[in-house]
Order: sequence, then structure tokens, then C-alpha cells
Amino acid sequence: MVTEDLFWGWASIPMDSLVKRQSTHLPKESSLAVNESPTPGETSKASICSKGAGRDLESYAPFPVDAHVGRSSSGVAESLRHEIADESTKSKRRGHTKSKLGCISCKKRKVKCQETWPSCANCIKRGCPCRYPTVFRYTQHDRVVSEVLSSPGPYVQLSDKSMPPTYTANDMRLFHHFLVAAHPCNPLALEHEIVWVRDVPKFGHQYTYLMHAMLALSGSHLDLFVDDPRPNRSLTHRQKAIEGLEEAFTRWPPTPSEAHVMLATSYLLAFQSSYMFDGMMEHILSLRGCAMLSQTIFTNGFEGVFSVNPNLHGHWFEGKMKNFPAFDQQLIREALHSFANFAPHLAASPKHGVERDILAQLVECLRCLLLPLEPSEKKEDSPLPTPVPTGSFSQSMNTEAQSSESPTSDIPSSDRTSLVALASRYDPDGSLKNPFLPSKLGLDFSSITDWNTITTVPPDHVRQPVRSFNALMSSLLILTTAPQDPVLKLFSPTNVLGQIVLAHFTCVLFIIFPLSAPDNAMKTPMKAMIEWCERVIDAVKECEEGDGAEWTRFVQWPRKILDSMRRCLNQRSRLTFGDMYDLLVNNPRAFTEGTVNLTPK
Repeated sequence: MVTEDLFWGWASIPMDSLVKRQSTHLPKESSLAVNESPTPGETSKASICSKGAGRDLESYAPFPVDAHVGRSSSGVAESLRHEIADESTKSKRRGHTKSKLGCISCKKRKVKCQETWPSCANCIKRGCPCRYPTVFRYTQHDRVVSEVLSSPGPYVQLSDKSMPPTYTANDMRLFHHFLVAAHPCNPLALEHEIVWVRDVPKFGHQYTYLMHAMLALSGSHLDLFVDDPRPNRSLTHRQKAIEGLEEAFTRWPPTPSEAHVMLATSYLLAFQSSYMFDGMMEHILSLRGCAMLSQTIFTNGFEGVFSVNPNLHGHWFEGKMKNFPAFDQQLIREALHSFANFAPHLAASPKHGVERDILAQLVECLRCLLLPLEPSEKKEDSPLPTPVPTGSFSQSMNTEAQSSESPTSDIPSSDRTSLVALASRYDPDGSLKNPFLPSKLGLDFSSITDWNTITTVPPDHVRQPVRSFNALMSSLLILTTAPQDPVLKLFSPTNVLGQIVLAHFTCVLFIIFPLSAPDNAMKTPMKAMIEWCERVIDAVKECEEGDGAEWTRFVQWPRKILDSMRRCLNQRSRLTFGDMYDLLVNNPRAFTEGTVNLTPK
């Protein structure tokens, strides 16, 4: 039946989906009027027609009635069916895609979550905390930020800082390795190694850049000792630590607590760079940051985990100095001869002030370990090939000693046998210099008036290991406190004199530091430092090829030391300062004779 088809179409349409339109009312004598009595099964349709459909046709007519004048009732019904079907298709409900990014509370209650940050509407209404799974942070971050930024109203930006840091299982492995093996020796609290395993880590939850620095150091340390092809993200952690530290510097001046955290981070980064084959420059820059922060802490009296003092104290010091081993005198004289060979080039160039100061400290470092030559040995000590201005080097050294109130001539012979007593006469506190706080240098380059007598010491001269180690610390002090531009110039590959000085500095460090350093520094790996020295000598060779000058003859002694170090590294890939100490004590002439042979462990 036509009218039944028509009414079935209207009855199947949700009334709230129809759009009210203005149209001409149907006339009373319209052909759409229903005169037939409905059957009992059609009561609902008839009632819809008589009570609602007719009225709805007047107010919600989907088309103008005039357009169908003259058409048959069958054609009108067919048109209505098609147009109503189109409207029904448009109003169909869209499919729902389940989301796994809802908050934990809504998931437990099994209700739909609005997924709004930082709290959904359901949690706000119930007054309960709204917590999202970790996947929400990575999946919804860009979408939420873009939607919020595009809205004109106020917004809360979703940032990584608003979320707690997440650490992987590998990060936990690195943190454990830091606590048990990779934590550095503390130059500011030499007797309190526990600072790195008890005091410093407790700040990691508050200062994430400190935690990243600990993980970065541990990762680089682990790379040197464990052959593991899996990446441990040490460089990723290092980058995050540097970014966090740079942001902390933007809040300068720091609070006392954060000043110590920044110092710990700087030192961790400096120590990590000593494990990196291309990290020599970064190592010095990080140490310069340590020096600046140490001076800030010391000047302002900031109390914290570190004790920053001009002098470093420790029970290890007395034992090291009292048992200072015999040192190969020929090796020292060869190094001093090498210094004298290129010293005139530095003296003739006023632009190399930093290089001259470092060389002067290296001279004092080695001369303090010299012993007077026996009559039979004086003939073997060949004169220097390079003529230099005449004068008395011994007099200049004595002048420096007197200026420091440490003359050696008035020391009783009984005291000369005690190195600790001699150290006390030189330094009333019997302590070592802090390489991060400015202090007076031990020897001035201009005071060396005769490089031909550089290996000559008075007959009553005795070794001064404290003064030697302080001179080595002074050379490091120059790198950490001198103006930045001259220091950067020193490391330039085109600065051939700077590269020559650096080659000698690293080699002196290799043979002197193990004899005087604290025990907790003996575990420090040396592989990357040897790579540093090899790259420096290669830079000297490249400069020689570039300008035709014979620069490589000035690095023959560093090359000799480096060849021995490379043989040690070939014998023991995980070479440490402790291994070097054993070699220097058990075989003092190993570097001179080239008979490097490490005892197996």
C-alpha cells in the first residue's frame, strides 16, 4: 500500500535528525489524506498518521508540496522514500574506535575517558587524581600541544619537564656500575670517597642533569672494561647532562645546594671526557667549569657535600711522600733536554704566554726529583745542542725557592732523610695545591736564564716530591684558570708550539701522577689519554709537512714515552694508573730501555 510505504519511511527516521524547513501547508483536500481504516496490525502507523504524521508533514515537510502537484501518489511516495533514505544515511552514527590512551582511573571504571591533560573530566568530577600511562606521554604529546597552541584561550602546555623522568633497565645497570666501580676519585675530598656513592646520588631525583651525568660517566667507563655490542646511551645521557647544566647556569647565581650539584656534574663530565678518544678539549673545558664553581663555593662559603679548600689534605699524602719510589734519573734528564731544545722558540714568541708558563712548571716538576750526578755519570750527561743565553739555572731555582721561604741549604742533614719533614719546611701545612683555586706559580719562565744547566743540581740537593706534585698541579691550574682565548689557542692543531708543549705535558703526567696520586685514582683507565697524546704528535707531524720545518725532532722524547705506553696498552687493553705505578716501581728504567713488560694479573 502506498500510504503504508510512506508511513513506514517516516516512522524509521529519528525525529531529532530532521531539519525544520519553511514550506507551504498541505491543503485539507490533499491526496495524502488517509480515509481508509487501518487494520489492527497497523494501528500504530495509523495513529502516527492521524496524530503526528500529518502535523509533522506540515512543519517538517522535506520538500515543497507544490512540486508534486499533478503527480501520482505512487511517484510521491517513491520520491519521499529516496530523500528520507538520504537523510537517514547522513544521520547514521559514526563508528567508535577504542583508545588505549585513557587514564588509569577511567580504565578501571571501564568508562570512556576524555583524554584531556593534565586531568580528564571524569577524574575532575570525582575529585580523584588522574594518572596516564607512559605511552600517553609519547603518543599524545604532539597532538595535545598543537591543539592547545591553536586555541585562542589560556592553555597548559604539555612539556617533558611536567612528566617525571623515566629510566630503562639499562640505566639501572649503569647506575649500579657507577656506585660500585665507575664513581671518580674526589679531588676535593680525597679521604671521603663515600661522597660519590652516598651524598651525590641522593640529589639525582631533584636535579636530573646530575643523574644523567652519573649515567654518562658509568656508560663510558663500562665501554672500556666490558666488550658489549649493545649501546648504553652514554653520549645521550651526556648531552642531557650538558643541556641541564647549561640551563642551571642561566639561573646564576646558584643556591648553595645547587652550586655543589653543578660542581659534581662538571667534574663527572670532565672525568667522562677522559674516557673519550676525542675528549681532550672537552676535558679541559669541564675542568674550567669546576674551577669557576669551586671559586664561587669557596668565596661565598657555600656549605655542601664538597669541602673546597686551597690545600688538599689526606692521610694518603703522607704515606705516598714517605714511600716515594726511586725515579729513573736518565729519563728525567732526557725530558729536561727535550724541554731545552724548543724553549728558545717559546722565548722568541711573545704570543705563547700560556705555553711558557706550563713549560716552567714542568721544568720544576722534574727538577725537584733530580739527584746530584755521580762523577762517573757526569760524562754521560751530554750537553745541549741548542745554545741559549748564559747564566745559572741553579741560581734561578734557588731564587725561586727563597722567594717561597723554602731554602734547602739550611735544612739539617737528619731532616733531609725525611721527605715529610722536607715537605713541611717547604709548605708549613705539608699539603697539596688545589688545582681549581688560583695560587702563585712555583717557577717563572723568565727566571730560567741558562737552559744548558737545566739538569745540574747542587751536591746537597734532595728530592722534593711534594714540590714536584704541586708543580704538576700548577700546570693544570694554568689550564683551568688562565683566560679562555689563550687556552683555546693552545689546543689549536695549527699551533705547533702549543701541540709540542701539550705532548710533553701529557707524557710527564703519565710518569709522575701515578707515583703521587691517591689510591682511589689508581683505577682510572688511560686508554683514551694515550689516544690524546698520539693525536697531538700527529698534529705536529702535519704542521711539519705543511710548512717544511723540522718540528718532529722536538717531540722525540714524548714519542719514546708514547711508544712504551702503547706497548703497555697492547699487553693490557684495560691499562690504568695503577698498572703504571707498578711498572715504575718494579722496573724504573722500563721507559729508558724500552723493556716494558707488565706482570700478568
